[in-house]
Amino acid sequence: VQTCALPICDGFFTGRQFQCFEKLGALPNGQGRYLRINQQYEKLFHRSRQQVEGKTDHDLFPSKVADAFRANDLQVIERGTPMEFEEVVPQDDGLHTYISNKFPMFDATGSVYAVCGISTDITEHKHTETVLRQAHDKLEQRVQERTAELADTNEALQIEIRERQTALERL
Repeated sequence: VQTCALPICDGFFTGRQFQCFEKLGALPNGQGRYLRINQQYEKLFHRSRQQVEGKTDHDLFPSKVADAFRANDLQVIERGTPMEFEEVVPQDDGLHTYISNKFPMFDATGSVYAVCGISTDITEHKHTETVLRQAHDKLEQRVQERTAELADTNEALQIEIRERQTALERL
């Protein structure tokens, strides 16, 4: 596991520091144009820094995905505070779900000039969550079925007990 300190230089991660994130990292400006990406981004999306910088999400991703990314970035810009989002991204092997921590980058005047996003792939966690939810639902259904069976059996036994008591009273 690679580790690094993350000092900020003049309000902006230096290239080397931004590259040392093992997570997916991207830095679009306030207009949505990428100022910087890290090596993990290059690796996952098979695009070099030169191919991505200056482009927008709409240049790089399907419209629905790009719209979601941009909407999230705009929320961060409008609020001026860090936010966390669950984002779905197409990759070579299908859709992946990420937890994206996004935070505003401020210039010397206090204006947001970019949004830094650091994203963690939680696809396996989401799959496990789905499997657990399905197992829970299946178990819950079985419990309801078994409870109904037990209630029917209990009712049948109560009827039989009453019938035997009636028969005994007649004797």
